[in-house]
Amino acid sequence: MGGPVGLLLARRHPGLVAALVMQATALEWRRTARERMVWRLLSVLEVGLRLGTGAGFVERVLRQAIEEAPELDVYRPWLAAEFRRGLARELADAGRALSRYDAQPWAGQLGLPAVSLITTSDRLVRPAKQRELAEALHANVIEVDADHDLPLIKGDEYARLTKLAVDTAVAAGHDAPGGRAMRQVS
Repeated sequence: MGGPVGLLLARRHPGLVAALVMQATALEWRRTARERMVWRLLSVLEVGLRLGTGAGFVERVLRQAIEEAPELDVYRPWLAAEFRRGLARELADAGRALSRYDAQPWAGQLGLPAVSLITTSDRLVRPAKQRELAEALHANVIEVDADHDLPLIKGDEYARLTKLAVDTAVAAGHDAPGGRAMRQVS
């Protein structure tokens, strides 16, 4: 929910935000019938997680992450504890909040330098939605062929791209208003 939180902070407290770095996020999550259905089903997910089916979900996510990045195995106990600490209620609450969030009417009016890191293989936040946000913000775009779990699976690459995005936003804040830049990162 970092994108919505950052955008709302910039809107509500404009003097506190000098630039925006958006990573794998969108303007809204409720436009399509499928998205609206997902949010309605969160109550079912919450009940299932509270009844104990969340353990299997957590183990499946961790197993997949560790298969893709074996160096994460040493962090397995910590990651499992973090996932389970409040998974059911907080996940459902976050989903419900996102189902009501819509920055489309005002995001383009923020007038801040912005950079969008777009994860082009993202299955959670579709790349088209990420690009729509970048367009609304007139953001510089950095693309990477990765899924939404980039910070977990490839932490070093995520850190490098985050630094690049921040440096780009800072530079855009010092430059005169102009065109958008595009960087493709493999």
